[in-house]
Amino acid sequence: MKYFNDSEKESFKQFLEAEFDEDSKEKIDINDLKSLMMEYKEWKETRCLIDPVLLEMLVEDGYDVDSPHFAEIQKGAEDSIFNNPLVPTKNSKIITPYSKVGFKTELKDRIITCDDRLVYLSVKNNLPYINTEGEKPICLHNAIDTYMLANPYDAHYPKFEYGYLPLIHKTKTGDVILAVTGQVTDKDYEKKISMIESLLPVFKAFGENNGYINPYIVNSTTVKDGYYMYIATNPKEREVTHVRTK
Repeated sequence: MKYFNDSEKESFKQFLEAEFDEDSKEKIDINDLKSLMMEYKEWKETRCLIDPVLLEMLVEDGYDVDSPHFAEIQKGAEDSIFNNPLVPTKNSKIITPYSKVGFKTELKDRIITCDDRLVYLSVKNNLPYINTEGEKPICLHNAIDTYMLANPYDAHYPKFEYGYLPLIHKTKTGDVILAVTGQVTDKDYEKKISMIESLLPVFKAFGENNGYINPYIVNSTTVKDGYYMYIATNPKEREVTHVRTK
């Protein structure tokens, strides 16, 4: 039997959260793993069809999702949006706490990987750095200016709220996006929408501290059975504000 790596474990947990409520989880037949794995495979295939719509929404709101300065963060090969075979990218990057195993060949040179080691962000002299255990910190200044986290694993969401958001607050040089997607029938639908709504005060405070008039964007839609929602710092507002302060 094939064992899951850490990225696959987190993805499988999200599958269970989306497909089973607490009562039905208790009724899962662990002796019929073949059927469960087939359901997991179908769930991932459905997610592949959902990803491109989210990127289209971001483009409409002013984000260059294929810029070399745009990075998807904290996801592994199993469910990274940029690793989706239906999402062609030529320039965007991936910052992952997992290894490069399983990522598309064309992405390999655009992945900042921490090979399953602890990764965190820090600010030194108002510049952003990515830190990995046992390695020299990497300065991200002029390398990454937009960080996107989609459907965060439970273990990594705090790193977004307490790591990436403060990073942007301090450096004032980039944008952050937190997105959730899925099917409206998912058992964790309300939980994921609440995650976005809980960040509204944080983004509002960020805007007030920096004098932004429209500091953030909240966008949501449904297409067929798929739902999409994200909150993000407003790139247009940041550009306007920078022009004003010159």
